[in-house]
Amino acid sequence: MIPELSVVMPAYNEEEGIEEVVKESSEVLDKICENWELIIVNDGSRDRTEEILRKLEGEVKNLKIVSYYPNKGYANALREGFKVAKYSFIFYTDADGQFDLTEIKNYFPLIYENDMVVGYRIKRNDPLIRKFTSKVYNLMQKFYLGIKVKDINCAFKIFKAGFLKGIPLKSEHFLIDAEFFLRAKEKGARYVEVPVSHRKRRKGGSTVKFNTIFQTLKEMRRLKRRA
Repeated sequence: MIPELSVVMPAYNEEEGIEEVVKESSEVLDKICENWELIIVNDGSRDRTEEILRKLEGEVKNLKIVSYYPNKGYANALREGFKVAKYSFIFYTDADGQFDLTEIKNYFPLIYENDMVVGYRIKRNDPLIRKFTSKVYNLMQKFYLGIKVKDINCAFKIFKAGFLKGIPLKSEHFLIDAEFFLRAKEKGARYVEVPVSHRKRRKGGSTVKFNTIFQTLKEMRRLKRRA
């Protein structure tokens, strides 16, 4: 059993699938953790996401909701979730249900000897545009920022809270994943890559579009100047 774990999930316009994801996640966490909390960060959703979460708040134990308006982006949502996480180990993933949280228990023991345990998808079940943009991100971050990992933006990462809360995360949008590795390098932190399975998104749609490549490139330049 995992002794304690804070799970952070950013959510933006996830009304179609958020209830299923929250209930499934809570059931899994109850089986694999002694103490846990599920932190859903409603990042300014414009649909019924918050309404559904507030209803679940009274039904699902250990559910913690962080909600604000307007939408501030993926990186801000993660930072807000990390701030309120109370346990000594923090895991984050997306609120789209594409990862099976049961797999956390297989890799959790690795966190004792590392500061981060980072996943890479062994068979990515995403539309072609998502696969393409992800490949471009990985190449840009590898050659421009010098990050050489298999799957930078994989939303399956476990951290020691002491490490995570001790680094200054300043990125916006999706480049925060790259910043984890840059800050780890600065701190001399250790990490290990692990393979994880990846499911098709059951409901809803991704917010990642082709033009986010150009937005990410601009942010990458800013991040490199600050590094």
